[in-house]
Amino acid sequence: MNMQEMEKYRDKLLEQRTSHIKEYRLTRNSMVDDVQTPGELSNVPSHNADADSEGFIPSAAMVSVQGEILREIDDALGRIDQGIYGQCVDCSAEISRSRLDALPHTPRCVECEKQHETVVGDTDAIEETTQYSPDES
Repeated sequence: MNMQEMEKYRDKLLEQRTSHIKEYRLTRNSMVDDVQTPGELSNVPSHNADADSEGFIPSAAMVSVQGEILREIDDALGRIDQGIYGQCVDCSAEISRSRLDALPHTPRCVECEKQHETVVGDTDAIEETTQYSPDES
């Protein structure tokens, strides 16, 4: 991939990063507001059965997913800086342009992503992203 193409993807990634940071912060702040509503001890459901119906668990899952996407975007921007953007991190094959157009932050080609999902699954994304905090840049 040439530098002009990489710059096109950098612009797209930066736009997506800005959008995802806004969503991430809105969802996270909404959760904090729900927990710290003035005049209430807490809005956090005290019983597990109440949690899902009050939207707390879906909000936490959304923050986790947004954090994972932001991490992938930051990693993709790093690969652009290294000049290796568009190469699969597992097999080093070129990732198709159609895949990069649809998911510019993807680190893997389709075949390696299928293997990754089979071996790792989605559970690690939730566990790893609960602590992600995007910087202000």
